[in-house]
Amino acid sequence: MQFNIIKRIATVILLLSALLGLVWWGLKDQIPASREERWITIRPPHEVSALAGDGDIIWAGGRDGVFKIDRRGKKMLSRLEIEPQITYIKALLIDNNGDLWIGYEKGLICYNGKEFLYYGEKDGLPDENINALLLDDKGQLWVGTWGGAACWTGEEWQVFNQASGLAHDAVNVLYQDCYGGMWFGSYAAPEGGLTYYDGQQFTSFTSANVLPHNNICSIFQDSNNDIWVGTGFYTRGGAVRFYFEKGEPVFKEKWTKKDGLAGDKVRSVFQDRSGVYWFGSEYDGMARWDGASMQIYDKKNGMSSNEVKVWLEDQEGNLWLGTDDGITVIPEE
Repeated sequence: MQFNIIKRIATVILLLSALLGLVWWGLKDQIPASREERWITIRPPHEVSALAGDGDIIWAGGRDGVFKIDRRGKKMLSRLEIEPQITYIKALLIDNNGDLWIGYEKGLICYNGKEFLYYGEKDGLPDENINALLLDDKGQLWVGTWGGAACWTGEEWQVFNQASGLAHDAVNVLYQDCYGGMWFGSYAAPEGGLTYYDGQQFTSFTSANVLPHNNICSIFQDSNNDIWVGTGFYTRGGAVRFYFEKGEPVFKEKWTKKDGLAGDKVRSVFQDRSGVYWFGSEYDGMARWDGASMQIYDKKNGMSSNEVKVWLEDQEGNLWLGTDDGITVIPEE
């Protein structure tokens, strides 16, 4: 009798296990995967230093040229064929006419979909090694070079350099804040640093006062209108934060690996539309800060590489990360 009871209990357990298994198989496809499991890697391109969005097309530039990517399909379509083939693209920009501007190691190119127009020192640029591109609130094109920054006024290139008031001629980053102020970041340590221009006077910040390092890698203004600056070289550096007081930038705080960042050199800084901050490092992955806690992600979590050079958020809220070994796409949460 006791044996029969045990046998019946065992049968019931088996039936329940089978039923639970069927329920699991029926529901497992409805259970959303974690965000990391949905990350997508796109290769080629491999090394990516610049990204620009144009509707359903993402343009990516880097060591091997300019690549056209299907934003919806998340796949590379083609490489932009330019003769001679250009390499080491540092900056991409879509202007108000829909033209693609390309900054690379030997000059500036405008591609209007039909032809390529080349610009260099003979046209008034201070140097042909282009690091950064910016379209300001007046629709004027700015170019950051190793010989200074230049702004196209519609008639000529107006050049800004160390003699004008910049911290250094080597302009690696350009940024315009919501108040119209221009920011220039150099990458020429031990000299260099950060320069703010309000249209009348220049103010410089260096490692002698507030910066953790004089190499400026990135500049970004967040939803609170604070300015974040990523700095560093190799395993040194950090991020600094400025706020505005009476229209002037004031140092607020400094962040390093000790404060939770993935690495001390802050290669890139970005805030997405949900308010989350992202800090890309040179070697150690990236840090995600939601205002309450910090999370670190690297190749083990699905990143294509641990170095995040550039960010782009598309119209659907997907994040595109340009790294030194492919593009990582993080779907909207």
